[in-house]
Amino acid sequence: MEHDLVALYFGKRTGPLLSLLFQPSDRPQVFTGDPLFSNDVSLRIAVLNEGKRVGKYVEVILMFPNPDYVRPQISHVKWSNIDKLYPGSKAYQFSENIGVFHPKMRKSILEMAFNVSKEYFDRHAASPFMTWTVYADEMDPRRGTVSLRDLGLG
Repeated sequence: MEHDLVALYFGKRTGPLLSLLFQPSDRPQVFTGDPLFSNDVSLRIAVLNEGKRVGKYVEVILMFPNPDYVRPQISHVKWSNIDKLYPGSKAYQFSENIGVFHPKMRKSILEMAFNVSKEYFDRHAASPFMTWTVYADEMDPRRGTVSLRDLGLG
């Protein structure tokens, strides 16, 4: 048996280890309307490969709370709205089946905006604002959450 297969079967093969990085560029400052919602808040999302192998066939799913609290604005060709699969949430899926994510590389996958309700901002700043899952070939799915407080916004 080839070394690569032996390493795979005995758990010694190192693969990609992808996670998400979040970089807000502004803060909720003004709340207007009825109900009160914030101004547009910009957020950049990147994938970081901390593993030793190239990440291939990458899928990312982002889930946001009910639109009564958070209104994400995502319009990018590589992102699909998948709300129907997750009733009560806003959900989007990113697919990258052509390019790769090299080891120790950070690659931006989305620049988005969102609005947050004043109620959510005041009462749920430490609650998960976004739940994320990253899938890639030769890697177990990785999941995480990020709150407004984690982003330095709440």
